[in-house]
Amino acid sequence: MIDKTSIRPQIPNLIQHEMSEEEIFQNKTLRPILKMQHPLFIAIFKNYFVKQKNRFYQISDQEKEKYVLHITSRDHKFRNKLLGLVMGHFTEEEYQNYEIYESALNRRIITMLQKRILDSIEAFEQ
Repeated sequence: MIDKTSIRPQIPNLIQHEMSEEEIFQNKTLRPILKMQHPLFIAIFKNYFVKQKNRFYQISDQEKEKYVLHITSRDHKFRNKLLGLVMGHFTEEEYQNYEIYESALNRRIITMLQKRILDSIEAFEQ
């Protein structure tokens, strides 16, 4: 079996001495997974926009930001798909740690995903 942590990109200098357990998990586990999966997340969002009749491509940049924030917080099926794509890259130990702080970590995952998508908005131009 492949060591899931060995295929993740290395992001140096993210762990500081005075961090909470949640912050350490975020920086050690979540950020590398999100970075590794970024192209897939772009493809998933593009597909979502097409399925929603390309509404995203017809609105202003300011509205696009609101739209991304809205769908990642209100469309629970889509949100759960995004969370599942991240969780699927956890090791068993990481999953056990995730379960302890599940609600807070889900918020962190979605917030980081929102930021990554909004920072990559040019990738969605048709």
